[in-house]
Amino acid sequence: MRKNGGKMIQFIACDMDGTLLNDKKELSDKSRNYIEQLTKKGIRFALASGRSREGICGYFQGLSCAMVTDNGARAYTEEGQALFCDGIAYEDTIKVMKYIDDIEYMHYFVVGDQYVYVRKSEPEQFLTEAQYYFYPPIIATDNWEEVFSSDQIIKFAINTGWDGSNEEKGLRLIKSLPCSENYSMVLSGDGWVELMKAGVSKGNALRRLCGYYGISMDEIMVFGDYLNDLNMLEITPNSYAMINGHEKVKKFCNHVTEYTNNEDGVIRELEKFF
Repeated sequence: MRKNGGKMIQFIACDMDGTLLNDKKELSDKSRNYIEQLTKKGIRFALASGRSREGICGYFQGLSCAMVTDNGARAYTEEGQALFCDGIAYEDTIKVMKYIDDIEYMHYFVVGDQYVYVRKSEPEQFLTEAQYYFYPPIIATDNWEEVFSSDQIIKFAINTGWDGSNEEKGLRLIKSLPCSENYSMVLSGDGWVELMKAGVSKGNALRRLCGYYGISMDEIMVFGDYLNDLNMLEITPNSYAMINGHEKVKKFCNHVTEYTNNEDGVIRELEKFF
C-alpha cells in the first residue's frame, strides 16, 4: 500500500455510471482484474451508487467489494452483510406525491427494500424506459398506504423528463415544498431528482462504512463524476473527479483523472498511485 502524506491508502470508493463503468454500462476486463488484484493485497474496494444492491451485483460477481447503494440509504460489507437501511416516512412522501401528481412533466418511483412502485397511470413507454434504472420488478399501484406498511421505502425518485429540460424547474418546485427539509435531495442524473431521509448521502454512508472497518478519511481515495458524488468526494483530501465528469465536480476535487470512463480512467489513476 502506498503512503499518502504519511498515511497508507487502505480503501477505495468509486461511483459506477460515468466513473468505473464505460458509456455502454460495462465493467472492462482491465478494471475487473485490477480490482481483484487490489483486494487480494488487502486494499478494500467499495462501489457507491444510486443503484440498488441487486443492480450493482451483476457487474461485480466474484469480486470482494463493499457497497453504498441508493445514494447512501443503504450499505453492505464485502460479505454482503447489511450495515444499515435508512427509510423515508409515508406522511411526508404522500404530501410530495399529491403536490406533483398533476404536473404533466413529472413522473415518480417509490423505491422499496423489496420492490419498486409506480402509479397505475404511468404510460407503458415510460415504464419500458425506466426498466434500465430500477432492477427489482416495478409494481403499479395507487394504494400507497399499503406500500409503506408492507415494504421499507428507501427513496422517492422523480423523473422530470428524459432530456433533462425541466430539471431546474422541477428541482426548484421540489425545494419549495413545505416538507422538503425532511429529505436529502440529490440530482442523480439528467432529469432525475431523488429524495432520501434527511442526512442520507453517499458521503455519510461512506463515513459509516469506513468507521465499521476502522479506516480514517485520509486513508481512502474516492472517485466520482456527477453532482450526487460531491458529498462523498468532500470527505477526503484524496478526491478524484473523472475528466469526463460534471464541471462543478472537476472544480471541486483535488485531482482530475487523465483518462475518461471509456478509457479505464479510474484504474489508470490507481496504477499510477500504487
